[in-house]
Amino acid sequence: METIGNYLKQQREKAGVSLEQIASATRIRSSLLQNLENDRLDVCPQGVFLRGFVKSYMEQLRIAPDRALDVLDAQTSPTAMASPFGGLPDHENEPSGRRFKVAHLLVLVFALLAMMSAYFLTSTARENGHAVTSMEATDADSGTTRTFSPVDPEK
Repeated sequence: METIGNYLKQQREKAGVSLEQIASATRIRSSLLQNLENDRLDVCPQGVFLRGFVKSYMEQLRIAPDRALDVLDAQTSPTAMASPFGGLPDHENEPSGRRFKVAHLLVLVFALLAMMSAYFLTSTARENGHAVTSMEATDADSGTTRTFSPVDPEK
């Protein structure tokens, strides 16, 4: 099977262009291009970035990039092409990732309950738009009713 590295190097040498010339013209680091030619795709950016590098490389050689992109597609897996971070682990499927989401959801629910409770407590403590100036309470043991006034009504 033909690899992208062999194909690129073969085309570059056929055109008589140095790797440094391609790096200078495309503004892609020569170390990255060297890794690409050596088929070290594991240390190269994945997905659209890798395809863009190959396309720029071939356009600099004045060769249509279609064949190179076909070779690249055949060499790389569909999952690696789906994300520019192809080699990184997917934390979405790990149990700790789900627990983290559940914890955030619970915090959000408790925050909403706290805000709703504060709203209802302050709205029921008001009568006709004015703050309540006194409250009546009945003592459970003796059955007597007492009036409490936290604010002096004469002021």
